[in-house]
Order: sequence, then structure tokens, then C-alpha cells
Amino acid sequence: SRVHEVLSPAIAMIAHPHIATALPRGGELVVKDDRSGVVAEAFRSLRATIATNARVEKQRTFLLSSAIPSEGKSFCSSNFATTLAQQGFRTLLVDADLRKPTISGIFFGMNRKPGLSEVLMGSVKLTEAVNASGVEGLSILTAGGRSANPSELLAGQPFRNFIEDALKQYDRV
Repeated sequence: SRVHEVLSPAIAMIAHPHIATALPRGGELVVKDDRSGVVAEAFRSLRATIATNARVEKQRTFLLSSAIPSEGKSFCSSNFATTLAQQGFRTLLVDADLRKPTISGIFFGMNRKPGLSEVLMGSVKLTEAVNASGVEGLSILTAGGRSANPSELLAGQPFRNFIEDALKQYDRV
């Protein structure tokens, strides 16, 4: 289709994790747990496509989003961030889903606090809220505790300040 032709330099096909035959059951971090599998290779291909695309090769921040829940945002962002760390970039993966956070569960099996909410509200510094992921070069900032106004937190100046601070400490966010 015409849309695919326009986007083809910037996208990669990622197989759904539960139908990919090479994926170990229960493994969300395919680029770490199943490095030779087809899904892991798709994430490395995405990383390579971005690195060789003149329009985005210098990009240091990435946002993965979708129109509806359960489309694989956390799966894709976790694996993409892991490939960046495996390439040698100091990478910070941020769970900015302040309503239904998932990243903490993938890496730690539970919701770790403090996280992004607390950083944006100013109750902790970024360095106090970041967690080691178990993957060299990859740090995790969980969503943290529930906020009464998540949309306002993400739309305000504190979020812009957070991104600026994160980019001083990390190669990729």
C-alpha cells in the first residue's frame, strides 16, 4: 500500500509475542531471553533501520504509543530499549503510562516506587527513582504511584524538565 511505501524506511515488522514460534513462554524480553529468535531479530532490525535513516539517526528520545490498550506498547518499548542498551547506549526506559503501568511488571514482577509520578511531582530526584534492569546499560524509571492528574503531569513543564535531565545522563530515553 502507499502508506507502507512512505513509512517503509522507518518501520520494521514485529511479530506478536504469543504467536512467534521461537519465543519462550512467558518471556517478554525476547531480545535478552531469545536472542536468536525471529522476534528479537525484528527489534534489532528496527534499531538498525533507525540508525541508518538520515531523518532520525541522531534521535535520542523515542515514544511508543497506540490507539487502544494491549497493542504491545510495553512489549515493544522494553525490547527496543534493550536493543539500544545492547548496542552500547546508556538507555533509560520510562513507563509514562500513569494509569495502567506495565514496564515495572515486565522487569521486576511488581510495581516499584518511586517512579515517574514522584519525579514529576518533585518529591524525589531522577537518580533516586531509577532502577537497574538487569541488562547492562539499561535503566528503568517505573510509573511509580498513582496520580490524581496524570495527563497534567505529562503535559506540564516538569515533564519537559525531566526529559532535559534524563538526556544529560543517558544517550537514549
